[in-house]
Amino acid sequence: MSIIVALLVSVIGANAQIAYFDSLNMRYVGSWPFGPANDIAVDSVRNIVFMTSGGGILIFSMDSTPPYLLSSMKFRYKVLSLVYDRYQQRLFAGFGGYGLGIFDVSDPSNPRIIACSGVQNDNTSLFKMKIYGNYLVASGICCGSAPVLAFYDLNNMSNLFFYGYPLRNGAGGFDIADHYVFVAEGSGGIEVIDIQRLARPSTISYYSDGRRMTNLQISGNYAYVVEGTNGVAIVNISNPHSLQPVGQVFFNGMEEALSIYKKDSLLYITDPWGSLWIANVTNPYSPALVSRVQNLGTPWKIIVYDTLAYMLGRFENGTFLLNVSNPSSVSIIKNTGGFYYSNRLTLSGNTALLSYGESGTFLIDVSNPTDPQFISHIDGNIYYAVEDLPLVFVAKNDTGLAIYDISDPRNPQMLSSIDTLLIYKIIPRDTVIYAFKEPYTLLKIDVTNPANPVIVAQSNFYGGIVDFAITDSDAVILTGDYLYVARLEDLHETYITGILVNSLGGVAIQDSFVYVVKDMNPGIVKYRLLNDSLFYVTSMDSSFSSGARAALSGQYLYVGNFYDGVKVFDISDYFNIHEVAYYSGYMVLDIAASNGHAYISTGDMGLQIFELAGVGVNEGYNRVLPTHFLISHRKKVRLMLPINEGGELEVYNTSGRKVYSRNIQGGAFEIDLPKDGLYLWKYEVNGRILNRGKILVVN
Repeated sequence: MSIIVALLVSVIGANAQIAYFDSLNMRYVGSWPFGPANDIAVDSVRNIVFMTSGGGILIFSMDSTPPYLLSSMKFRYKVLSLVYDRYQQRLFAGFGGYGLGIFDVSDPSNPRIIACSGVQNDNTSLFKMKIYGNYLVASGICCGSAPVLAFYDLNNMSNLFFYGYPLRNGAGGFDIADHYVFVAEGSGGIEVIDIQRLARPSTISYYSDGRRMTNLQISGNYAYVVEGTNGVAIVNISNPHSLQPVGQVFFNGMEEALSIYKKDSLLYITDPWGSLWIANVTNPYSPALVSRVQNLGTPWKIIVYDTLAYMLGRFENGTFLLNVSNPSSVSIIKNTGGFYYSNRLTLSGNTALLSYGESGTFLIDVSNPTDPQFISHIDGNIYYAVEDLPLVFVAKNDTGLAIYDISDPRNPQMLSSIDTLLIYKIIPRDTVIYAFKEPYTLLKIDVTNPANPVIVAQSNFYGGIVDFAITDSDAVILTGDYLYVARLEDLHETYITGILVNSLGGVAIQDSFVYVVKDMNPGIVKYRLLNDSLFYVTSMDSSFSSGARAALSGQYLYVGNFYDGVKVFDISDYFNIHEVAYYSGYMVLDIAASNGHAYISTGDMGLQIFELAGVGVNEGYNRVLPTHFLISHRKKVRLMLPINEGGELEVYNTSGRKVYSRNIQGGAFEIDLPKDGLYLWKYEVNGRILNRGKILVVN
């Protein structure tokens, strides 16, 4: 993967950082957010490719082989779309839930942020964008779920977003012809919007052929419309008030159309199964197949300039550069490489090992959690990797267990492999590693000689192993049905609890206490491990919907809530486990914790790092956590409270100190807060909390 070499010289644009908001008692610290690509933009003059990658943008020079990574930018929101203005050398990025970002890329090795509408309280997710004069037009989702056509005034960087026109059926791809916008709206067909007066757009017509339309491109009097399993429709738009069907591009073997690009008489079509189709549409009533190129990974988008085509690969393939000078015989020149979804994560000292499946494992230096740095990469289809210096033990989905020497951390060398094993987790201990192989076997492997690993003991556990943890002498094994204790010496089973159904649960051990995070009927169970037996201590039901993984650090248990972020529980009280913090908004596929920091693998947003920022407010684990979130740009804050006979309004800072308290009658009420920062408030009447929430005061 050429991107790996390029990352060694990557430049993270510090000027490209954007401010975001935090959740209860946890704050964002840093990230290495790279993941699957969503879009590309091209500077054909300088032969530069801008590629989205999860929560980042990668900037490549395509003049070298392999392509050279000039720089990269990191963000906390996913980058959904890109548009490039070659005249001003500006890059426009559409964020998921954070509007529009504009960057000066005149020096591509040092991109600089110019403006971001998210800072101006724009929460729109932008799926597709086009420059229209001095404006940027985008289709997207606003306010959580409302499809809109958004307009951004590029003459006013301090107030970019100025209008959102509601779309009737959805926000797909679009194109502009004259002063009309044609929007593909899924099963709702095409909506035609007159934008001659930008401040007052108006819908003039709709068109549907009964098929699902996801994207389109206009060329001359025709719109070429992506219709998924029905290929590409050709529609006459010469009369915007009455669109007319013309023809259909669909060839034998074309199971689905994903994206298109029209240039001259040719239409380039990608499908999700790795093919590029080229059709001659000189006669739109009778398209003709020119050629089909196969084995291109997952082609997501294509752009054609002169004799070159830039094709975005959705996952590990990155961006292909193709020679299309002869459309009948297309050849691959090079590709940048890319990222799959991040999956398993382990932490060893200051090194995080983040596994990306088919894209391998990345070793990342997190000694400075605010600015993680790439160290090296191990190639292959990797499910799990763990460091035990100077070795890295790798579970490869395609070649079993492998052992690498990272004495030179930037040049890992494989020492050995056991190709017959399908490993899902590894824990090293001295000259031995413990690993469970699918579906129910725990292995003990002697790695005294890492060039010749030897299996010295193994044991099967009924129900399929979900997770395991070890002490100096015991292994605690969580299966889909039971919780076992086994001696490490020979993996002999010594103890079994009652039934525990945990399809995605986790287990963690600290100071002879075992914490089981249950997935089904979510909750936490605490046991005491003594004399090879488990003794029940306490349990609690939890508000997390799916406890994917668990990690311990100090007095806190961190739970990766599969569908909705991280939850933190204080375990210092022997019998009272209670929730003290959370950070929502991320899918958590794996979690590690150290020194008050949570490290999470998020799938499409790579590695995200959060800090436990203060847990002084504890109102009982069995009560509802704050849900209302108010952002104020001044210290005088206005709250709307239920009108009643009188109640107590209290405000706390994140360290738990009460900064405001007053008995009020409800209704509209203003309070003065001492300074910028995050505050927690509650309104309690007769011992019952009617309202609670958070206030973020920013400049």
